[in-house]
Amino acid sequence: MASTTSADCIATSEYEVHVFNRLPDPKLKLHCASKDDDLGYHEIVQNYDFNWKFCDSFTKRTLFFCHLWWLNKDAAFDVFKSKSSDDCDRYLCLWEARSDGIYFSSGSPPKLFRKKFAWNVSRSLMSSLSGYGGEGAGAVELMDCDGPTIMWWASESRPNTRPFFCSLAADIHSCCWFGDTEA
Repeated sequence: MASTTSADCIATSEYEVHVFNRLPDPKLKLHCASKDDDLGYHEIVQNYDFNWKFCDSFTKRTLFFCHLWWLNKDAAFDVFKSKSSDDCDRYLCLWEARSDGIYFSSGSPPKLFRKKFAWNVSRSLMSSLSGYGGEGAGAVELMDCDGPTIMWWASESRPNTRPFFCSLAADIHSCCWFGDTEA
């Protein structure tokens, strides 16, 4: 399990990761995990955080990643990599979700937060697909399939149409297809 006490780390360092929500409502949604520890899906209210402690692996191969969602935006990124652990001053990694992107700092007290990632915005994709299928196609609705990077789209006003799938992890021009199942 990722949550530890200092006594649990023998011959390795204990790290602490915080992901702060600096966004207005609605709540920030996130899912964080490593190869061995799935920390689950969480909703974070404004000015609160999700955090955990863990021991670095003896082989220095620890990797934790998070996927964040807010409004029509999402971001997926590594929050800790053993090979970059020096970035976490005093074994503390601090992340902030802000309206213009994802910021990083470290240490206690934290240094200046610097922007590391921009949000991926789904609105342009939704807008470009909203009229697909000709007159009467209606609005396109974003729905979540079980995977964090696979989304599917369907027209509510044309219930007899086939589902339309998109992978937001791929290039927009080559990622969308019609079908009855995910690729």
